[in-house]
Amino acid sequence: MASFDPERLLAALPALPLRPPGPKAPRSFLPWRWPMILPYAGFAPVERVRHWQIARWLIAAGCITVPRHCAICGSTDKVGFHSENYYSVVQSPALCSLCHQRLHRRFSRPAAWADLMREHVCTGGEWFAMLPATDYDLAGYLRRTCGEHLRDMRADPALLSCPGIADLLPRNLHRADGNVRADQTQPDLFSNQ
Repeated sequence: MASFDPERLLAALPALPLRPPGPKAPRSFLPWRWPMILPYAGFAPVERVRHWQIARWLIAAGCITVPRHCAICGSTDKVGFHSENYYSVVQSPALCSLCHQRLHRRFSRPAAWADLMREHVCTGGEWFAMLPATDYDLAGYLRRTCGEHLRDMRADPALLSCPGIADLLPRNLHRADGNVRADQTQPDLFSNQ
């Protein structure tokens, strides 16, 4: 594999189409009820949780639809979203549970990932073929090249450009200390870190 090119990966990630929220858009984000997840690609656990909250809200509000087919193998079994760029909810390819598991375990179980790549990479231009075989800091790269404002996921330009989303997005995002207050406005979402 050639050296990792984050811009090439970001350009290759599929983008989900956004629709304005429906009349039954939730008034709050779902709370995170599980143990805190691990960092991934330089994204802090709280960034990953907030991404999950926004994605679930967008689905419930009718703004996005979960694709039915895995972006790697085409399976329709247990398809859900995967994120490489947790600062952009719309760049979330759909993966079946097996491909998703192999992708996240590619560092500890490279043989299973290599098998999947041999079976499904056709051109080398597929987003998943561009993933590095070792851990990398995409979040740090994005903050250095685009600015720290990326951490405010509610201000994602894709979300702001779709009518109605910015007006209806709840404010009860998961805080870095694990607590959530629905009445708290969060201009700086990472003031606790």
